[in-house]
Amino acid sequence: LAYGIVTYVSTHRRMQNRILSKGNIYFSDRIDSPFSMGFIKPKIYLPFGLTDIEQECIIAHEQCHIKRFDHIVKLFSYLLLCVHWFNPMCWVAFNRMTYDMETSCDEMVFASGITEEKKKQLYLRQKNMLDLFLERHAIDQKQYDKCLYDLIEKMKIYDGNRE
Repeated sequence: LAYGIVTYVSTHRRMQNRILSKGNIYFSDRIDSPFSMGFIKPKIYLPFGLTDIEQECIIAHEQCHIKRFDHIVKLFSYLLLCVHWFNPMCWVAFNRMTYDMETSCDEMVFASGITEEKKKQLYLRQKNMLDLFLERHAIDQKQYDKCLYDLIEKMKIYDGNRE
């Protein structure tokens, strides 16, 4: 619980130098990947250097999280995890829930009818993020391979090449 609070406060402080784009969307030079943060009025934070297509798709993805109240669900799930930290099944469930949230938001964005060019750019962006995570040791090679496989399978599904 203390780790979660410290991480949240630290991230919130880093976002003090953000630049408002429109509505609840902000840009920051102090982040590498986009995310949404906040409980009552969640905000979307984007790194600089995204193309217009990437911005559009990422904003749609993050707005999907906000509309479904994923930030609230994840908070309560994290609190339950703090109580049952000793139970390995709680860790598995929490990680699976997080993965499913991300995947379902991706699916909603893909299902909204984006063009092939946007799909290609999103694939490259996600692959670059995986490469960055591997380089920074945020994930190991096995996790990288699984995520890359899942990403390729996801792209096949939305290209109509489901086997």
